[in-house]
Amino acid sequence: MASKFNSFFSQKSSTPVSSAKLFAIKEAYKTIRTNILLNLEDKPCHILSITSSLPGEGKSTSSINLAISIAQFDKKVLMIDADLRKKKASKYLKYNSTKGLTDLVKGEVKFEDVVNVTKYPNFDFISSGTYANNPSEILASRSMKTLLDELSKKYDFILIDTPPVNIVSDALPLIRISDGVVLVVREMVATYKDFKKLLSNLGLIKANILGIIYIGTDETTPYYHSANYGHKYNKYSSYYSE
Repeated sequence: MASKFNSFFSQKSSTPVSSAKLFAIKEAYKTIRTNILLNLEDKPCHILSITSSLPGEGKSTSSINLAISIAQFDKKVLMIDADLRKKKASKYLKYNSTKGLTDLVKGEVKFEDVVNVTKYPNFDFISSGTYANNPSEILASRSMKTLLDELSKKYDFILIDTPPVNIVSDALPLIRISDGVVLVVREMVATYKDFKKLLSNLGLIKANILGIIYIGTDETTPYYHSANYGHKYNKYSSYYSE
């Protein structure tokens, strides 16, 4: 399927969005950026995981737009697509056919071979890479931790687009070693029970939850909540069936 992603920070978009609505969305992500920055300790590099309870909640698009917004704040940002099964961010940014994270963790390529300099200033991207049949083991490996330690020396922020927590366990090792995690919640996708399960899973690893990006059913302006975790949702179906 062809990618339909259009960054809210792009000058042009094929998606019909009014100028007023586009401005509101941009400003919303800037507000989210500001709130996150205010809640982080002062250190050379911050590693943030972006996750959700289920697929289809806007996790990957939120990750990309948040990365762009932070980069516009004159911060050097690296985004990593760690959703090795679905690779949505890599597809959206059209780097899905390139070598990336899996190849880098395995030591088959060098960082310079896989880092993609996007059209947005200060924003680099590493795709999910070559398909791997053991994504959980790759993301939980010592090599992954070592890689993040090395990349932290090159960037101000590293944003990791993780798989949904309630579906596979891949995300938890990354969230555990992150400085904080941002949750993406889309109305009418996950149930309230799903969200409680997400919080329970994150509680088991003592994750530092920075806040929630809440996206309404009209897919317009996202909102950021630092403490309000309650909402009612409709049932969502299945995820990784393959």
